[in-house]
Amino acid sequence: FSADSGLPVYKDVANLPAYRDAGLDYGDLCVPQWARRDPTLFFGFWGSCYNNYFDASPHDGYGILHRWTHDVVGRHLLRRSASATGGGAEMGGPPTSFVYTSNVDCFFRRAGWDESQMLEIHGNISRWQCSLPCRTSLLAPRRAVWTLPPSHRFEVDPDTMRAPVCKAVEAEVEAEAEAPAFTLSAAERIRAEAPRRYAEAAAAAAA
Repeated sequence: FSADSGLPVYKDVANLPAYRDAGLDYGDLCVPQWARRDPTLFFGFWGSCYNNYFDASPHDGYGILHRWTHDVVGRHLLRRSASATGGGAEMGGPPTSFVYTSNVDCFFRRAGWDESQMLEIHGNISRWQCSLPCRTSLLAPRRAVWTLPPSHRFEVDPDTMRAPVCKAVEAEVEAEAEAPAFTLSAAERIRAEAPRRYAEAAAAAAA
């Protein structure tokens, strides 16, 4: 869906001379072990993806889909659900739309979908965490997940497709070490409950 924003599709993400010369394709580069085996290659690949995603913008189709799901399908579903349960539309309920996506580019977020309206099955490019306990993640054992700002850019060499180890990640984790004990935020609780609430509303509307 994001290809119309000028982003490469999966088969083309790694179709670059540096990767072809090394005999690496997209599947090879997605292996997380590169973070330990060859960190400059790891940060070069994911850093270039991050840069490309945040240099681009969601195309108009995202806005059209958001308006359609909210103003047409979503409101109709909520009216039918309210009628079936004897409540009013103002009583609230599940989100009027829900996105289930394998895309990691954050475009649905940037197009207006709320945290409670998304399930990103592969995560997203802005949220990072260590797959195994490492020096930096151990500084924040209760919250070893951090978010890079949209303004961040990785210093990727276009000839080698390598980048230095991301210091922004280390700095953010060190800051998290001083944070209070981690608990689910209201938005995270809503997000966790959204699929069940949406399914219940759909079942009630179809009854």
